[in-house]
Amino acid sequence: MKKVLISIGILFLLLIAIIIVAPIIYKDKIVALVKKSANEQLNAQVNFDKFELTLIRNFPNITICLNDLSIVGTQPFEGDTLTYAKEFAISLDLMSVISGNKIKVKSIKIDEALINLMVLKDGKVNWDIMKASPATAGETAPTDYQIALNSYEVTNSAIRYDDQSSGMRVTLQEVNHSGHGDFTQDLFTLSTNTTIEKTNIWYGGLQYLYNVKNSLTADLEIDLLNSKYTFKQNELKLNDLSLAFDGYVAMPGSDILMDIKFKSGTNTFGSFISLIPAIYYNDYKQLKSSGSMAFEGFVKGTYNEKEIPGFNIKLAIQDGMFQYPSLPAAVKNVQVDLDVRNPDGIPDHTVINLKRLHVEMGNDPFDAHMYVSTPVSDANIDAAAKGKINLGNIQKIIPLEKGTLLSGILLADVTAKGRMSSIEKKQYENFTAAGSVAIAGMTYKSNTYPQGITINQFLLTFNPKNVTLNNCDLKTGSSDLKANGTLDNFLPYFFSDETLKGALTINSTQINVNELMASSSESTETTATIDTQSFTVVEIPANIDFSLTTAIGKVIYDDLELQNLQGNISMQKEILEMNGLTFNTLGGSVKMNGMYNSANPKEPEMDYNLVVSNIDIQQAAKTLETLQKMAPITERCAGNVSASFTISGSLDNHMQPLLNTLSGGGTLKTGKVVLSNFEPVSKMADVLKMPQYKQLTLNDVNLSFKFKDGRVAIVPFETILAGTKAKIEGSNGFDQTIDYTINLSIPQSQMGPQASGVMNNLVASANKATGTSFSIPDPVNVKVLIGGTVTNPVIKTGLKDAAMSITESVKEEVQALVEEKIEEGKEMAKAEADKLILEAEKQAKLLHDAAVLNADKLTKEGYAAADKLIAQAKDPISKAAAKVAADKMKKETDAQAAQLIKAADDQGKKLIDDAKKQSAALLQ
Repeated sequence: MKKVLISIGILFLLLIAIIIVAPIIYKDKIVALVKKSANEQLNAQVNFDKFELTLIRNFPNITICLNDLSIVGTQPFEGDTLTYAKEFAISLDLMSVISGNKIKVKSIKIDEALINLMVLKDGKVNWDIMKASPATAGETAPTDYQIALNSYEVTNSAIRYDDQSSGMRVTLQEVNHSGHGDFTQDLFTLSTNTTIEKTNIWYGGLQYLYNVKNSLTADLEIDLLNSKYTFKQNELKLNDLSLAFDGYVAMPGSDILMDIKFKSGTNTFGSFISLIPAIYYNDYKQLKSSGSMAFEGFVKGTYNEKEIPGFNIKLAIQDGMFQYPSLPAAVKNVQVDLDVRNPDGIPDHTVINLKRLHVEMGNDPFDAHMYVSTPVSDANIDAAAKGKINLGNIQKIIPLEKGTLLSGILLADVTAKGRMSSIEKKQYENFTAAGSVAIAGMTYKSNTYPQGITINQFLLTFNPKNVTLNNCDLKTGSSDLKANGTLDNFLPYFFSDETLKGALTINSTQINVNELMASSSESTETTATIDTQSFTVVEIPANIDFSLTTAIGKVIYDDLELQNLQGNISMQKEILEMNGLTFNTLGGSVKMNGMYNSANPKEPEMDYNLVVSNIDIQQAAKTLETLQKMAPITERCAGNVSASFTISGSLDNHMQPLLNTLSGGGTLKTGKVVLSNFEPVSKMADVLKMPQYKQLTLNDVNLSFKFKDGRVAIVPFETILAGTKAKIEGSNGFDQTIDYTINLSIPQSQMGPQASGVMNNLVASANKATGTSFSIPDPVNVKVLIGGTVTNPVIKTGLKDAAMSITESVKEEVQALVEEKIEEGKEMAKAEADKLILEAEKQAKLLHDAAVLNADKLTKEGYAAADKLIAQAKDPISKAAAKVAADKMKKETDAQAAQLIKAADDQGKKLIDDAKKQSAALLQ
């Protein structure tokens, strides 16, 4: 017995050792397989943050766990996340890993995933990321793994589907899904269970489902050999509406074959109205309801790029009624008879037949019917709607949130009958369209929409040619709007998605964009500002063609106020154009033409032409963030500016300019502008020892500029800086780097004592050596180079170069004097010639001595300035940068000193050589 216990103990310890050690031994092999498979098979970037291997979680299988797994697409979906999962766990058969043969996948679990499915307008999909197989046609490339699933699970996840080609959008939140079955069999039953807390579906700009709670329990017969999936026992619940499916989906090749029937499992009106959010999320279980409902249909046929299956949807409601026990009024006598069918999948064979829609809200009846056939080739329409809705009675029918105010009257009486071709051919007599839709005295306000909206008047009148908007008068928050005009091609737009054309006149005393775009939880005071990061791209519809004539007293946008905005705005083909738009802002006026293009909603484009007059520079800098980055000097300027310029580029998804895409340019003019406390200029004043440059007054500046590739370049221009003529050129980057050259003509009276001393000593020494009386020119030309950044500028000046230039002038005068003496000495004897040579040698020595003296002075001053730069540094990083700059300054000082001595020696040698030549000539 003791031996048995010992043996069992040893086996137990060995088992524990295997559990601990096996994942470590085979980790590299499995990681390599994951990365190899991803890189070889996917046109996407696969990343994960953490990799774990364990036998403990799912013994005896080995479990791989990837944390923060992401799959990011490539062009044209570059940067878009296709899938993200907080945790992706896959269970593998341990023996298959050990054997090195095909690894068997036993189970998969995905937690907190986001699946983002996209279809572009051209039909390209972001999930088509598998690389083309190198196997020849009809062959299947071998794989290093085998699917032997028993179960899989997706928890706490979300799915988004955005189909730009069809206009459909679906979001699923809090998705939990599980399935189990024997995937090793060719024919097996997959049992699944799914719950979705919130389902939202949009199509054609309308939302059909809002936060609907779903659950699906379904058994599917899976035929792997024939790629056929057949519904067995199943139940789908949408809120309280139950549906059951029968039929199959097969994918034998590139086509999808389907034959599916569906039918409501519950036949009560109450279960149907659970799809209405205001009812389902508002004491739905307390609701009294009656009436019958039947909802059924089918989808049958082939789906591929060119075909869609036939379908039929029927909805019948009889004697529907619901009422909240605590409220006095009911919705009653609801009658619906809807039949939408397409027998063969040809879109033009679709028939929509709403035979009857009748509802009574309290004592207000509403009736409608609609018949549409041949919707693609030539829509045949017979439709009408008539009724009255007293919005004030809604609160007597449905419990409204506390604090909600709703009132007003809605009247509708509209008919339309005929073929769309009659309108397209302008044969209006063959088409009947008449009636009106009116709203009067409507007010809506709630805790979630505190600014509220009031529609005093709104009237649409219909005729075959157009729809007329009469006396639209509304107010929301501090914004108001009055509009009138016509809408052409309305019926083809409504029924066939053709282009809606319109000409409208819009007047307003104020439009507060901050209120309109702020979330409902934010303050709606007119002075409030909003975070521009909350803005989203404004998409201009592709199927509208509007011309708007606007006159708005005030527009409030972020911190910017525009007054007296007038002009013409047109919208067509996803482009908004502004023509002759004028407004006052920032103390001046603006005239604007341009366009905004939202065809690419990820990166909209803009192209503007602006004429700005007498704008207050500081107000503009404080208000416009883009201006601060393009021209940081504006923050330190006081005065007005006028400009005429163009600007084009792209915007991000928060409607902010992408700075590196901007290009354009123009001209800028100022009157009197005061510049103070601008670090680059202040530092220049310190280097030049000219404090008058710390605050500059600029008058009548007139310059041209252009910007591209993230930099603003200034075309050379002349101005006066503190009484000094200046020529300025250069550029600055949106990243705050600067690169400017300023050529100054400085009067001697304005030069600092240090700069004057350097040049006075050089000239005095040269004059003493040569016996000349040369003086410093007035003004002195000095070049200033400004680099670095706005907050940490680097200044280099040409004071020493200016001194060298003066010395060269002295040399030229000395040379002229020598030539004069040689000319006079032509008649002298050899003794005079020797004297000339001796005098030249003396002058050469004096030049050398003077150069050595000034070079020594120059070296001392340069080294002192370098040491001062190091002493002024405050922290280790600054000291390191200062030391590099100081070493460079010392090298430049040494080079200049050496050059000064060499230039003097060369000149002395030349004087002696010339004297010898002249002496030789005298002796001939």
